[in-house]
Amino acid sequence: MSFLLVGLVLTATLVITIPTFKRVKVVKNNMSCLSIIIPARNEERNLTFLLESLQLQNATFEVIVVDDNSTDDTEMVAKAFGVKVVHPGALPAGWLGKSWACWNGAREAKGSVLLFLDADITIEKDGIEKVFFYYQQHGGVLSVHPYHIVKKPYEMFSALFHYITFASIGAFHLFKNWKSPSVGFGQCLLCSAASYFQSGGHEGVKKEVVENMALVEKMNRQVEFITCMSGQGSLSMCMYPKGIKTLIRGWSKSFASGAGKTEAIYLFLVSL
Repeated sequence: MSFLLVGLVLTATLVITIPTFKRVKVVKNNMSCLSIIIPARNEERNLTFLLESLQLQNATFEVIVVDDNSTDDTEMVAKAFGVKVVHPGALPAGWLGKSWACWNGAREAKGSVLLFLDADITIEKDGIEKVFFYYQQHGGVLSVHPYHIVKKPYEMFSALFHYITFASIGAFHLFKNWKSPSVGFGQCLLCSAASYFQSGGHEGVKKEVVENMALVEKMNRQVEFITCMSGQGSLSMCMYPKGIKTLIRGWSKSFASGAGKTEAIYLFLVSL
């Protein structure tokens, strides 16, 4: 019983509240300064859903799909939606694929605000407007964890892992108003182009497996305030639709690499 009580207290301390976009107002803004960068490798199926949802948004912005040497119809799908397609070329020594794709997409972007989106995300109605408006109000770096829509029973196993991720970020604990998180989520990241390139962008984290944590950590060092949120009400995702083996492989990679970027105090409390 005492063990359970300690667990409940630690849980409440690490995750006191998780802000979402459900109550964020939809404010129509000029979003022509926004460039959305989507790294994609063999994402023909996911990309269709994402680009369809972006097409339904009531706003104008630049969309760049970085075709990371796909062997399927990723490029054809992107061109069918009329978005810009970037080919980063062969992966240089010392780089990992996603960082290389994001870096090349950012260098091609015309907007002064960059939004990096994973290809397996779907944008909800007015979702981009909500995210952009929130970013305008708070500035710094906005890091969003997409709301996980569960379609298959085995996906429920991700619930615990998501919770551990939220606890480890250091953005939702009891003392969050006094300490900005030093890391963030990678599926959706919004920042100014100036801050991105000043920090070295993905070139500065080219060897990192969990590049999002490393990138946000670097931007935090240059006094950029980090805001982390749940995407509920703005954007969602379906994870590991190919089966439980991909779920295990995906979370194993994330935890093995993410633990090294997690602050010791959060890692200790989460472990307890």
